[in-house]
Amino acid sequence: MAEVARPALYFDAVDGTCDVFIDDKKVGQQKGNPGYTWQHSFFVPLESGLAPGKHALALRVQKANYNADIWRPVRIVNKALPLLALGMLMPRWRQ
Repeated sequence: MAEVARPALYFDAVDGTCDVFIDDKKVGQQKGNPGYTWQHSFFVPLESGLAPGKHALALRVQKANYNADIWRPVRIVNKALPLLALGMLMPRWRQ
């Protein structure tokens, strides 16, 4: 039986807190301590029924001290697939 697609944004790493918006609607966030999260990946599910076609993605990244940054790749993935199949068991920069 074929898996149903479960689209998500996959962030390899973001140095700061992150709010994720699609078409001006907040769809996710990563609010952990930047001292920890700067080197850890996270997912934002996109299962809210996005219609086919073009969409606007906006990110707000900030932190209290120093610069905030999206310093690793961001990808659209299918979470119905095992992480190993996606090549994402751990961030590539740590392998």
